[in-house]
Amino acid sequence: MILKKSLKCIDKENLNKLYFYYGGLISTYIDNDVEALKLNEIKFKREEEFGLLKINQIIKINKSSNIIKKYNDSIKSVQRESTVFDLQSCIIKLINMRNVMAHEIYECSFKDKDIIELLSKEKIRDAQFEFLTNYDTDLMDDMTKSIISNYYYMCEIILLLEEKDK
Repeated sequence: MILKKSLKCIDKENLNKLYFYYGGLISTYIDNDVEALKLNEIKFKREEEFGLLKINQIIKINKSSNIIKKYNDSIKSVQRESTVFDLQSCIIKLINMRNVMAHEIYECSFKDKDIIELLSKEKIRDAQFEFLTNYDTDLMDDMTKSIISNYYYMCEIILLLEEKDK
């Protein structure tokens, strides 16, 4: 949706780049009727909305092309006042964490590339998440703190993007 809105203001060079990347998306599907693997076709549309691009692909393209101005923002650290996080890098970290959680069902092992910032138990308590009511944050392990920390920043990112949408 954000990409779609940004397409109205995109210059010709970046639009051509998007078409180039989009045309290079090759995927297959199974045609059970003829028991064959077939390539998906991407037909040229003059008013393409690039709906097959995944968010991580959009972010990576945007880092080099600056198509979506909204993503140039930053998020302030909750732990350290002088620290700010690049919005696009934060979104990539959220995607990385989601991928770890989707594939490591038991005992997720998060790395720095998956966590925006690990919040202290006090900061998590201060956030007053409704789902943590009556939960003793002193009992939280690092895996849980990592998830809650990213959740906190995800909420902040959503607020920031919604605010810019107005």
